Amino acid sequence: MKNSLTSNKHVIFVSTWPPAQCGIANFCHDLAEGIKKNNANFPYEVLALTPKNKNYSYDSRVSLSIEKESLNAYFKAAKYINSLPKNTVVCLQHQFDIYGGNSGNHILPFLEKIKKPKICVIHQIVYSPSKVFISPRQKLIEEIGERSDKIILISETAKKLLVRAGTFPQSKVVVINHGIPEYLLEKKTRGKIKLPSRFNNKKIIGAWGILTDRKGYEYLISALPKIRRVVPQARIIIMGRVSSRPVIRSYFRHLKDLVKRLKTGKYVLIKNQYLSPEEIKALLAKIDVFVTPYSILDHGSSGSLLFAMATGKAIISTPFFHAQDILKNNRGILVPFSDRTTLSEAAIYLLNHPQEIEKFGRNAQNYARKLTWKNIAKDYIKLFNEL
Repeated sequence: MKNSLTSNKHVIFVSTWPPAQCGIANFCHDLAEGIKKNNANFPYEVLALTPKNKNYSYDSRVSLSIEKESLNAYFKAAKYINSLPKNTVVCLQHQFDIYGGNSGNHILPFLEKIKKPKICVIHQIVYSPSKVFISPRQKLIEEIGERSDKIILISETAKKLLVRAGTFPQSKVVVINHGIPEYLLEKKTRGKIKLPSRFNNKKIIGAWGILTDRKGYEYLISALPKIRRVVPQARIIIMGRVSSRPVIRSYFRHLKDLVKRLKTGKYVLIKNQYLSPEEIKALLAKIDVFVTPYSILDHGSSGSLLFAMATGKAIISTPFFHAQDILKNNRGILVPFSDRTTLSEAAIYLLNHPQEIEKFGRNAQNYARKLTWKNIAKDYIKLFNEL
């Protein structure tokens, strides 16, 4: 019987790639590393989606850089893919802003030109139960599904709703969870992260990840005055890279202005900083309660949430798709969207009950242990072999 971790396939990953400071780049890189841990000889290469005027020094796994705004670059990449042997499979990571065009619609002619089996990993969901109005982004996601042989979603809840809405046929959809790096499960913290002294020996409510205007951090900040009336030692730390997009810069300024308006500057740290893996773990080690207060249901996945679970953090989250799946069975506390009152009550409860922080953190970490990239990569290898 053939070992499922061996393959006669040659895989092409289409994605952003380190050193790009991008969650999708890290996802694809960690997936590739997980594949190598299962099979060091597994053949793959990377076509890296690259913004114009960015001259990244990619590693040797990148065989071609695709200038994301250039249609000709996509056609050149498709021609290269089509010249490869018959056993080639293409695995594309999808998030709207990593492709060029209107909402990233350059991916559509690219998919049409590729004559090899295509798998698309959808990180950013667009869901609406309405059959009357379909947004341009929702239509784009549907067309990606039409042009792909398989669609990978990270959330079982998302699959059920999107199949029911007719976005994808059930036969095309495979659910494979987000992975975690194994170093997060180690007890030792190698990295360091420097925080202002006013945060020393305090009760830290934290959030980390690429900052976007869909993260709902304004509700967390607005909840702090009520939290501090009961737990005066409470502090908030929000860290993550802020992109150059005007809407994101505006949101970042809005958060800073909100802190000033609430006169909570001594108790809140919002920092535009891209964190290395060692710094991520060091930050999580300082956090008592991790919060993902995302403001939309159709947030398809959250690596930040899983990273916090892997390090044994107690979690408070809104019920976006991925959170609904992974925070079941006392692995976290779900609060309604845009509800600072319930969020503050959940934070007060946890901060005043350290035994509950320990219980939720233990349950979360036990769940996360099975989601190492080495384990997650096995499902990808199995799918590659089926095409």
